[in-house]
Amino acid sequence: MSDSVTVKVDGQVFEGWKAIGVQRSIDTLCAGFRLTLYNAAIFDRAACEIWVGDELLITGRVDRVAGGVGKTYSVGGRDKTLDLVDASAVHSPGAWRGQKLEKIGAELLAPFGLTLTVETATGAVFPLFCIEPGETVFEALTRMCRMRGLMIRTDPKGSVIVFAPRQKRTGMVLELGRNLTGFEFDINSADRFSEYIIKGQRQGGAHTEAKDAAAPKGSAKDAGVTRYRPKLIVSDEQSTPAGLRTRALWEATTRRAQALQVGGSVKGWRDDAGALFEPDTLVRLIADDHGLDLDMTLTEVTFTLDDKGTSTRFRMTKPEAFTTVELLEADAKKKKKAKKDPDALYKALSEG
Repeated sequence: MSDSVTVKVDGQVFEGWKAIGVQRSIDTLCAGFRLTLYNAAIFDRAACEIWVGDELLITGRVDRVAGGVGKTYSVGGRDKTLDLVDASAVHSPGAWRGQKLEKIGAELLAPFGLTLTVETATGAVFPLFCIEPGETVFEALTRMCRMRGLMIRTDPKGSVIVFAPRQKRTGMVLELGRNLTGFEFDINSADRFSEYIIKGQRQGGAHTEAKDAAAPKGSAKDAGVTRYRPKLIVSDEQSTPAGLRTRALWEATTRRAQALQVGGSVKGWRDDAGALFEPDTLVRLIADDHGLDLDMTLTEVTFTLDDKGTSTRFRMTKPEAFTTVELLEADAKKKKKAKKDPDALYKALSEG
């Protein structure tokens, strides 16, 4: 297959570039790109597409042009969802009752001319969802998805996709000293806590007793944090004590996994199967000098083409960082030791 790179600006092939970089991340909605130009210029807000052979890598708009002494320019931009990240969510009346995520999301995207694609079940309707003053569309979508254990990303065409992290395995092995270079790791426990306490909300009717109407709560511990470091989180929606305990377990599990971040580079833009690298992909990481041999999830992929050729820079973390409530519950059922113990579900996960 051809890996020749083509840049199109306002629909026309553009040949005045020296270097290219494209970044995609599971943690942000917008993919980004940068171009280094010599003796040529691309105007701010111009439409831009980058192709690899016949595969579209990104389509978006220029939102930064920089230059100085000499004839070299630096151009940066983001995919078509950039306005969702920057602009406020304006909607009247700004509240939805009894609507599903896809309905609310489609209405928020409509003014921007963008479409919402849903790849997974989105759960029950929201009894009430309100836009918070000043929040962006991206922030509103992210808030809804977080309540349902989902995430959002874009495809190369700039469509917004709601998905459940699938972490598909490619069979790719990244081994330090063989194909992986520029290796680095960072263990940061600042966001880990000894106990997570989630407080919820419950509406009480006219005949509801005070003890039943009180806000429920749930908690879970991170056995790896031995100091007293509690974290109190107020839930965005009404929930049951069991649901809040599961949310607490999710916080403990994902934060523990995210504490380990690893970076590295390989030559080329494709994996061993010939597919372009992409986030939300499982790889095997081997770094014998550091005692690492484990599965990792690619969270960020940066493609670069310059005078040294093509390379891909990765950021990765442990797969548990992107687990879902449903997976936690399924795993706990496999681990529980006593059916009659109401806490067995949570003890199994905490001990695991």
